[in-house]
Amino acid sequence: METIMWKEILEQPAVLTACRETNRPLIQKLADEIRSRGVQNILLAARGTSDHAALMQPIFTNCCWAYPSASQPLLSLPYTKRP
Repeated sequence: METIMWKEILEQPAVLTACRETNRPLIQKLADEIRSRGVQNILLAARGTSDHAALMQPIFTNCCWAYPSASQPLLSLPYTKRP
């Protein structure tokens, strides 16, 4: 029996390809901007569900763009204001 989760896993390659193609001009503009500014390192800080996206960022920037990069969950910041 195929679960919903398994079905969604099998959809990921097509979904990621569609996202890449839809956003190709924006991705290219961002890459051009990074190159033009002489960026040496990239650090992405995230909190909550964005942590999962941040974990993938070093893979893309290290492998695809050859930029040293890291991601850091913001563990020290509260979700709400302190009293």
